[in-house]
Amino acid sequence: MLQSFQPLKRCSALLKLYPFLDNNGIIRIGGRLENSTMLSYEKKHPIILPKSAHITTLLIRHFHNLSGHQGREPTLANIRNHGYWTVKAKSKVFQAIRDCITCKKIRGQPCHPIMATLPEERVNESAPFTHCGIDCFGPFIVKDGRKERKMYGLMVTCLSCRAVHIETLEDMTTDCFINALRNVIAIRDHISTIRCDQGTNFVGAFNELFKNPQRSENLNTKFIFNPPHASNMGEVWECQIQSARSILKGLESKYGGRMSSSQLRTLFYEVMATINSRPLGSVTENEMPLSPNMLLTMKSEITLPPPENFTDADTYSRKRWCVVQSLANMFWRRWKGEYLQSLQQRQKWVRKTPEILVGDIVHVLQDEGFRNCWSLGKVEECVRSHDGEVRSLRLRVGSRQYPARAARCVERPVSRVVVLIRTSSK
Repeated sequence: MLQSFQPLKRCSALLKLYPFLDNNGIIRIGGRLENSTMLSYEKKHPIILPKSAHITTLLIRHFHNLSGHQGREPTLANIRNHGYWTVKAKSKVFQAIRDCITCKKIRGQPCHPIMATLPEERVNESAPFTHCGIDCFGPFIVKDGRKERKMYGLMVTCLSCRAVHIETLEDMTTDCFINALRNVIAIRDHISTIRCDQGTNFVGAFNELFKNPQRSENLNTKFIFNPPHASNMGEVWECQIQSARSILKGLESKYGGRMSSSQLRTLFYEVMATINSRPLGSVTENEMPLSPNMLLTMKSEITLPPPENFTDADTYSRKRWCVVQSLANMFWRRWKGEYLQSLQQRQKWVRKTPEILVGDIVHVLQDEGFRNCWSLGKVEECVRSHDGEVRSLRLRVGSRQYPARAARCVERPVSRVVVLIRTSSK
């Protein structure tokens, strides 16, 4: 139409640009800057680039690299300063930035699959400390005589009634953890399931106790390890550690200065009593708030679940065991009504994201170093959780610092990787 000097159609995307053909047959912008003496001919009449052409994609990538991998507006300004005008440029530049590997390394966000459904240990009745999550926290400086040393705390959280038990650790060795775990079992009875991270003392205790057939027959405890660097998978006990730290700050002033090991142990028990008396659900005026202590104080006299259904009238029975069973039923009935229903909503990660496939190239997030220096990895295996979602990956990762070394296999949660290149099958 320009060659035949015909007016453009009203629906044309070039109508507002007032295009014309130059001496070389290239379409340029007529525009309104003809009288400007500050701009060169190329800037006053930029070359119009079609949106879907491959040359447009190459030019956008080129000028995006020249702009130092900045955002959309600096890239657009760089393109136009060099005498080019792209039709529907914002969406095209946004797409180029989204596909840029360097930008993904610098500003890419980790993957977050939809929030997982709760495991059965958290939504079913069970005796306190039958299913637990454990973790260590500290260190705390104690002073025995003239000698100062570090001590730690072992937080054991019941997954169903949310009660806690805190034990002191002399150090972070496997032997010390096994002794503390035996103390917990002696006080709180048998533990069927233990969920924890892959700390060296936890893995060492598992190898020491449960890989030996002669010892594992009598223990009958199942260890479930979270992937490394997956603190979000242990949020149940991580938030209890946060509560313990906030209470400890208020109680440390009671002892003043350096504490002894016996004072630290007493302090831990006071913190444990405070946390176990907290309300689990909403507080009402008509009845006492539901707390873990309501169940812990009668644990030695009951076996959950109760052998039959007890009513509120049994609370006033002359038979002590009926009273205890009735109180236990009352706790679990309120637990289901006040606390369990509050876990229904997903607080974050409510949408499904594209799944990561075997063969994808990912950027492995690290806590130290610059983002551009973090390791690259290739997905070797996708580990699915009980709800069918991919939540952890086994990666083959190389070393940027020592390129000659052979690649190693590591396990990481999906939330600690950024997808750079997806497989062609996707």
